Parts: sequence; C-alpha cells; structure tokens
Amino acid sequence: SIFMSWIDKRLVAAAKQGGEKRLGGSIAYSFSQDGGKTFQVERIANESSCECCRIGASLDPKDQPVIVYRAIFPGGIRDQASQVISAKGAEPIRRVADDQWKTDACPHHGPSIAVSGTGKYHVAWYTQGAKRSGVFYASSTNQGINYSQPTRIGVDGANVSRPYLLAIGKQVWLVWKEFDGLNSSVYLKHTEDDGITWSTPRVIFKTDGYSDHPLLVSREDDVFLSWLTRNNGYQFIRITHQ
Repeated sequence: SIFMSWIDKRLVAAAKQGGEKRLGGSIAYSFSQDGGKTFQVERIANESSCECCRIGASLDPKDQPVIVYRAIFPGGIRDQASQVISAKGAEPIRRVADDQWKTDACPHHGPSIAVSGTGKYHVAWYTQGAKRSGVFYASSTNQGINYSQPTRIGVDGANVSRPYLLAIGKQVWLVWKEFDGLNSSVYLKHTEDDGITWSTPRVIFKTDGYSDHPLLVSREDDVFLSWLTRNNGYQFIRITHQ
C-alpha cells in the first residue's frame, strides 16, 4: 500500500482563468493498493494551504496516514493543521496552534509529525505569528481534536529551524538546526515515555557552510540522522545506543 500527498495548484489555476485572485494551493492525496501500478483518483483534503511548505506525514496505529501542513485559515492566517486520511476520505481539519501568522507569502518551512505507538501525535513547526514566534512542539492524545500548549524548541533567542520527528513505540526523537553565526548544529532530544519527559538536548553534529534539513530514518529499532552538508559531506549517524 502506498499513500501520497502533495501541494496541488489546480484550484488556483482555475481561479486565475476565471479572473479571480487565489493565494496558496491545496492539499491533495491518493492511494495505491498494488505497489504503485495504479492509483486511485486523487482527492483534495484541504482547498487552502501554503503553496511551498512541505507536508509532514506519519502512520497511526490503525495504519492510517496522518498529515500535517501549513493551512490558510480565514483572514490569510497561515497556521499548522493536521488531518487523518482514512479509507473513507479526509477527516476534519484540526488546527495545531493558534499562532496568528498572517502573511501572503509562503515561508518555505513546513512542519513535522510523528505518531507514537499509543496514537499520540507529536508535531513540531516554525512560525512568525502574532501570538508566538520561533520553533515549537505540541502533542495530541485525541487525534488532533485538542493539542497541548506549544513549547519552544531550542533556547529562546537562538536561530532555530527545521525540526524533524520520528517515533517507535513510546520513544520519540526530535532533531533541529541551530545557527550561531558561524556553525550550524543539529540538536537532538529524546523521550521514552511518549513525551511526558524529555532528555537534555545535545549536539549530534555541526558544520560551517551550507547544510540541508536534518532528517531521521529508522531500521527496526535503530534511528539514524541523515544530513547533507557542503563542507563535511553527507552524514549518516546512528543516534540510538550511543
């Protein structure tokens, strides 16, 4: 089984042809049940989303995809939303946090989600909203109907970006980038009790010069940092059992 989700501009294009100005894009999705030979007719999960911010995705304990993305809410507010994509279709749009980021431009900075073995949603994102500014984390124990109060990732005032999450059972790993003016460092913190308590953040690797977004990948119970840097090459670092 394969699930795909992407930012779709057909509604924007149709509006433009009709002489109407429409900002952003839409969140579309499709499934394949035969290894990608054929796909179901694509459907729209949300008609109003940012046009560039990447989509985060995870599977819940029922193997249903859960996506998180920067939606466009009424008034041009670009805050994060989560949605379950069930066999029946896209379920209601759930707002992750009321950041009140009003902008007519796309930040190119999408969110991340990891669903733990208990079904708890762990979400991290970037915002420059009127209510909060920086990189934040929140969780939900009821499929996104309610989220916890957002907590800041990294030190207040630090240049923090690109959070990424991964979950195995009740264990959750969170990485992000911090830039100190000379070097970009990837920080890691980890929880073994589904986000109730977290380890002290530590630096996994740092580099000067350009670097890509840090990603986490897993093989069985092992978790690895995948990070491309210009000056230090591609880094693939095991972060479990260190």
